Amino acid sequence: MNPLIEALVEPAAGGGWVVRAPRVGIYRGAPRSGGRRATGDVVGRLTVLDRTEEVLLPAGVDGLVTGIEVHDRAVAVEYGQALFTLAPATEVMTPWAVVDPERDLPDGSYAVACPIDGVFYRRAAPGLPPYVQAGDIVEPGRTLGLIEAMKSFNAVAYGGPGLPARALVEEIRAADASEVRQGSVLFVVRPAPSG
Repeated sequence: MNPLIEALVEPAAGGGWVVRAPRVGIYRGAPRSGGRRATGDVVGRLTVLDRTEEVLLPAGVDGLVTGIEVHDRAVAVEYGQALFTLAPATEVMTPWAVVDPERDLPDGSYAVACPIDGVFYRRAAPGLPPYVQAGDIVEPGRTLGLIEAMKSFNAVAYGGPGLPARALVEEIRAADASEVRQGSVLFVVRPAPSG
């Protein structure tokens, strides 16, 4: 097991955290955009000479991974260099599958239903890429979007009763920044091909 080191963090404008390199080295293993990370989670590896350390999030830090600055598999970083941003998310909500002929679903598809009423966002902030797009493969825990309800943002993570373990996003039925109701269809998915 590699030694552990805490990432440097600072509050981000508008909430959340900017996660920075704790020292000079070669950084690998950046987390996926849209994933939720919390205190103690490994968010990459930093190699200095022949020593590799696991980079952890310090106490009191959590959120949804956005704004990844280091996209390559291995990249040289400086002390304090921004690695990624964690957007605030107060709660992770799990959708559920809806199999209902009234919903006009293609054969073999599942509807990913909205867990609460609110405003649905496909991206963490304006100008950032959406969490998922049609054609993406999703697995349990992958963030699909955010729902703002009562002035708090709730991450909608893939997974839940009746949904396939791995799925291909066929269709996105909820528009960005649109009002959604509990039970309405956000996404249409089908079991992902193996391989």
